[in-house]
Amino acid sequence: MVALLAICGLFGLNQAAENASADIININFVGGSDMDGRYAPIALMAGQWWNDQIAGWNRNLPGPVLDRLKKIDVDVIVQNIDGVGGILGGANATDFLTYRGPSKYGQTIVLSQGGEFTGDAEDFEVMSNLDILAVMVHEIGHVIGYVIPEIAEPMALTDPDIDNGSPGIVSPRALAAYREATNNPFATFATLEKLGGGGTAGVHPDSLDPAYLDIPIPGTNRTSDDIMIGFFGGVNFFDEILLSKTMLEFAHDMGFVTWVSGELFFEPTGGDGRIGGRRRGRNGPKNPGPPPGGGFLRSQGGISSVPEPSSMVLIGIVGVCGLGLYRRRK
Repeated sequence: MVALLAICGLFGLNQAAENASADIININFVGGSDMDGRYAPIALMAGQWWNDQIAGWNRNLPGPVLDRLKKIDVDVIVQNIDGVGGILGGANATDFLTYRGPSKYGQTIVLSQGGEFTGDAEDFEVMSNLDILAVMVHEIGHVIGYVIPEIAEPMALTDPDIDNGSPGIVSPRALAAYREATNNPFATFATLEKLGGGGTAGVHPDSLDPAYLDIPIPGTNRTSDDIMIGFFGGVNFFDEILLSKTMLEFAHDMGFVTWVSGELFFEPTGGDGRIGGRRRGRNGPKNPGPPPGGGFLRSQGGISSVPEPSSMVLIGIVGVCGLGLYRRRK
């Protein structure tokens, strides 16, 4: 992938608005503020970031599930929400594939097949492109399932009352990773956010838990916080877009397979499915859906100003071709 960085240049950026990467996530533009100008390429890069983390679904999902799986469609809109500050964006899954019957995932499986993301146009106008990229990556995470109750509760990935009446993650792979991160083999749950009220509390990693903070950035002496934390700015800092090991393993508990795991996976291609490999496709516009409401990313201050146009070139080069190389500038 590194070799591609030298030759990608603006080609990747210009092509992004027309050809969406379609490994497992499709980005669809449904209107709003300047979507075909500044924001559309950033949204495509955010979708590609997730495609570079998640290879496909676990091929041990029940056959009837694999037969019906399709790629996850994310409808994106940028519009005014609540002015500068406050809510930066909101998202939720709205299309689900549900299966009930015995499986390695228990008696009920619920998988996201699509949803909506709305970004606040007034916030975006004063944010850098790299900050907007971080917000979009975060919100797409909610659409694919992080950590929304419509998926987490029926699949018993979370316990709604385990943390003194608040929810916590109890799914096996995420909990094992959390125990390792906290050096506590007896932990019974991984913590979720308790602050921020509805749409933030209970659906994000705990913004004060060290398990999700100061994650080493490979090949550097720097650290970054988990991109799925529900507050942007303030005490939380995203020097690079990445997931903690706990959140990465949570993807497996939801039925996905990550590239880094090296495990075999299933990827749908249109109406048909296949095992392994990668395939890219095109997407088209969709009509606007209902307003999102599952997860809200809230500002804690520290939003940086709009950068010079050259910054857009930077994320065009890094975002389209790079793998885990997204860098934020404060």
